[in-house]
Amino acid sequence: MTARLAVVILSLWCAACVGGPRTGTCDWSETPSFALDLNKAPDRRHLNDDARAAEELAIRYADATRGHRSGRFAGMDEYRRTRDRCLAALSIGIASHHGIRADEIADAIGRRDGGLDAVVLLFFVALYGWVATGAARGLVERFPQDEPWPAAVGTAVAAVFASAAAVIVGGLGSMLVEMVRLGDTHLSYRAGRLPWQQHWLSLFLGGVMTFCFIAAVVRWRDRRAVVER
Repeated sequence: MTARLAVVILSLWCAACVGGPRTGTCDWSETPSFALDLNKAPDRRHLNDDARAAEELAIRYADATRGHRSGRFAGMDEYRRTRDRCLAALSIGIASHHGIRADEIADAIGRRDGGLDAVVLLFFVALYGWVATGAARGLVERFPQDEPWPAAVGTAVAAVFASAAAVIVGGLGSMLVEMVRLGDTHLSYRAGRLPWQQHWLSLFLGGVMTFCFIAAVVRWRDRRAVVER
């Protein structure tokens, strides 16, 4: 299982690494031009895709022309100005292309794909539940039914460490998924938008409570099995 998971992670990482070359252009070249009706869901999705592509293009442009490896790095302030100027120019191009206002594009930039975020969260929740169940069974073997207080302390400590590890692994995993989705290993400030980064404390506390609940269920089942023997 561990080896398979490592292969999957490595494959996703390689996919992100080859996501596409850096570009030194800052032009919006989508064809043909057509008007968007933002009252329609498909058109809103199209705008969100365009906004995401424009932001990616602006970051790649800044990386190529003012990034650390560009040979023309002049400080982070200049890098950010270059990126923001490019994004503003691309937003104007998209607005002209689709007959909408530039501020409508600005509103769409950074908008998350709720469906993908939910899938990533559910995957890691399921993985965490599987690992927590195995750990809880180990605690039952280590602390039998006649040692309730050591079992409670051991469960609390294990819950804290397991949840902290899960938040770290989940955060790295969500970043990896985002790299693959964008085709770019340089997330820049976009990493801060990930739900895992924004709600890490809630996820940690939820992980602690989930581990304790799973441990209680596993211990209850073990106690019932002992009684039935």
